[in-house]
Amino acid sequence: MYPTKSNPVKTGEYISYLRKERNMTQFSLAAALQVSHQAVSKWETGNALPDIDILLAIANLFEVSIDNLILGSDDEDEDEETDFMSDDKLLYSAAMACTVKTNNNIALLLEAYEEMREEDITDCIQTLGIRDTDILLKLCSRLSSRKLVQIINTLRLSEILPLVAANMDSKDINECIQTLGIIDTEVK
Repeated sequence: MYPTKSNPVKTGEYISYLRKERNMTQFSLAAALQVSHQAVSKWETGNALPDIDILLAIANLFEVSIDNLILGSDDEDEDEETDFMSDDKLLYSAAMACTVKTNNNIALLLEAYEEMREEDITDCIQTLGIRDTDILLKLCSRLSSRKLVQIINTLRLSEILPLVAANMDSKDINECIQTLGIIDTEVK
């Protein structure tokens, strides 16, 4: 999964670390970025995050990636595993989704879905209008509760709701029941 929000404290600590590693003061960093020293102080204490154009300038100045800057760590800190996909995997996922949709190739989707982002899987299911229960259950095993809601409601798949309900939040199940107009409460 992808990060849903940044951690300003971790980002700020990393900016402070990078600044100090280069023997810069908050004033000199502020001057280099054409911002106030108060702004630098707010970033470093986690009270604010730099604007995106300033993040780019900081990343360039300290020769780090924006990802590392936002996440607050070096590439060398491999101790923590992350759920982020590499650029190669993101490209692979997008390319597979495009190929599957262009060729209407469900078999290819079934071969590649474990390496694909859930957004791409969802897009393929919706674009191809997949309705086969066995195929849907296999593909849906990789999807979040919100993505399941999207698929079930968009394709009006009331028949698979009971089969995937165990993997869904009760709020999402209720949303599907209301959207689909299901009266039988055995889904829960």
